[in-house]
Amino acid sequence: MPAAVYCDLSRCIGCRACELACQRENKTSRISLEVVEGLAPVPVSCRQCETPLCTVPCPGGALRYENGRLEYDAEKCTGCGLCILACPFGAAVLKGGVIERCDFCPEKEIPVCVATCPTAALFCAEAESFGKNIRHRNVEKMKKILDPSIAAGREARR
Repeated sequence: MPAAVYCDLSRCIGCRACELACQRENKTSRISLEVVEGLAPVPVSCRQCETPLCTVPCPGGALRYENGRLEYDAEKCTGCGLCILACPFGAAVLKGGVIERCDFCPEKEIPVCVATCPTAALFCAEAESFGKNIRHRNVEKMKKILDPSIAAGREARR
């Protein structure tokens, strides 16, 4: 099973094939594509953080870090949504009273979102092997997305 699904933002075309494949596989998409007008589309899914902030506020113990992985037990989920607020990536959503987050399609060789991506923008990797070159390109795109002057412009248009 992969450590996490990453995206080379320079290759993502915003086609949403990843979302559709995930929805087809899981009845609800566990990856979302955030598109900022005029800027890069950014696929969002669980990052399998080494120190996952989402586990800290979970009152039922539904999320826990074990065996080097973030594990989720839906039966223990109280639906409080505190994990959603704690996740810095926005990688979990509340559906039907429990959270939905990427489980990396454990019954598949690779997650369906990765297998479906027509530009190979999505890929599986350990955090350590997530290439510095790709990381640098992604940071440059994210700087543009998070630029306060651009964000202020988005707010003004609402």
